[in-house]
Amino acid sequence: MEKLIELIFKNKEEGYWDFKKVHSVGIHKIANYPATMVPDMQYELIKIIAEYDGNIKNVLDPFHGSGVTLVESKTLGIQPYG
Repeated sequence: MEKLIELIFKNKEEGYWDFKKVHSVGIHKIANYPATMVPDMQYELIKIIAEYDGNIKNVLDPFHGSGVTLVESKTLGIQPYG
């Protein structure tokens, strides 16, 4: 787990994980959901985890809300389930 946390923060400039200037676009704007996740952040986290463990082929998000994790998983070629 320590190695994964190190990868998440490795070579990231201060404020990188804020994603304050990112605005949802495309499919993420299809519905107004009050607690949506930041698509760029989800993409980055899923990508880092998938690279860390090359055996990941599926993502389960049982509380998928607006579907950000599902869409970003599919974008990375990982089969999402929600």
